Amino acid sequence: MPYRIFLFAFLFFSSLGGEIRGNFNSQLRMEIDSTRGFSFFRNNLTLQYAFKEGKNTDFFGEIHIKNKGFPFANDIFDMQNSAACDRTMVEAGEVYFDVMGLFKNSMDMRIGRQRISWGTADGVNPTDNLNPFDLEDIWDFNSKKPSFAVNAKWYYDNWTLQGVYEPFFNLPVLPDSAYFSLFFNANTDYFGLVPQKFSYTVENPSPSLGNPGLIAAKISGNIKGFDLSASYLYGRNYVPYPDSVAITPILDSLRPIPVNIEAYLAFPRMHVAGFDFAGSIKDIGIWGEAGLFIPDRDYFCRINDFRSPVLVKELMISKSPYLKFTVGGDYIFANNYYVNLQFVRGLFFEQGDSLNSYLILRTQKTLFDETLEISPVSGILEIDSLSSIKSSFAYVFNPYIKLNLYDNAHITAGIRIIGGKHTATMDKLKDNVYVQFNYKF
Repeated sequence: MPYRIFLFAFLFFSSLGGEIRGNFNSQLRMEIDSTRGFSFFRNNLTLQYAFKEGKNTDFFGEIHIKNKGFPFANDIFDMQNSAACDRTMVEAGEVYFDVMGLFKNSMDMRIGRQRISWGTADGVNPTDNLNPFDLEDIWDFNSKKPSFAVNAKWYYDNWTLQGVYEPFFNLPVLPDSAYFSLFFNANTDYFGLVPQKFSYTVENPSPSLGNPGLIAAKISGNIKGFDLSASYLYGRNYVPYPDSVAITPILDSLRPIPVNIEAYLAFPRMHVAGFDFAGSIKDIGIWGEAGLFIPDRDYFCRINDFRSPVLVKELMISKSPYLKFTVGGDYIFANNYYVNLQFVRGLFFEQGDSLNSYLILRTQKTLFDETLEISPVSGILEIDSLSSIKSSFAYVFNPYIKLNLYDNAHITAGIRIIGGKHTATMDKLKDNVYVQFNYKF
């Protein structure tokens, strides 16, 4: 029923005029192991509607109609319900309106559910913290959910001052349980205990005037051909931390003791000061971006262990500042071979003294009048510790081939091969092959 309401509203607004556009994306992924099982499937139809009233107001809205996962039924009664088997859902994307040319054409304002992108780096942006991440697809690190915000820009000469206010906190989308260890490590030595059940309770930030989702500002401009910006954000880390943990026995008479472990997760407050630049030196594009993360206090985990008569506190997030940054460049060689290389310190889910370093390489070569695109050497090299590279590294080798059927339709097929030490972040991912189709209209 909800998707019918969305479609009816979409068709109603489109009857008023305006422009309809969209795209269709279909993905299928198979893990390379003994089972050769399909691990991910999604069809995503995005419908977008844009309407302009006069020269100073715009409206934009989009919906995503998704069919994801694989057909599954718990019992025969589920097979009587097509919705239970097909797993089709509708999500709202960006929905906002623009008011432009305020105060003698010096200010524009956008209000509504919107994606606000900050940063100049290619996909790994330490200053891009205005929207929660969306890890429905674990390999789509760049995906973010739009948030409701008031977004204003003031223009003066060659400079732009931007202010953003989000009245309430927006929750991220975490990956499925197969990749939960990227965020929460359940493989801990529990000193003679055998965890039987893990449960995670989320402590949602209360929506109120005195507890905003975030407040942010950025000033940007151009100096001698280089785009520059400096920013500040006061918000929350989208990766929750365990605020408290309760360990309770199931049967105290057994050895080792089976227990239930219940964690209560919260989202810590922090300040982020950012800076970025982008430009070119001759034919080489270069960019850099840094975010200084400053937690507003020390965050402890309170551990209520039935074996201890006192409450134990363990420091989870120190209030000490830490720096994430990305520097990179790209170049197109004479034979139309494109190379993009970046060095990254700290991915979006890493924090404090747990930051790792990454080299990200992407290459592209177009053939047959850009009908065929190949990427023979692309991937990621992770280095957890520069002093012990041999014992703390991982790599992702990701060659792919892309066939451009038409200007608005293409098919991509590729493989991801992962290796390294089990302590590395990337080694927790799994080898896979994938194919996807994309069509724009």
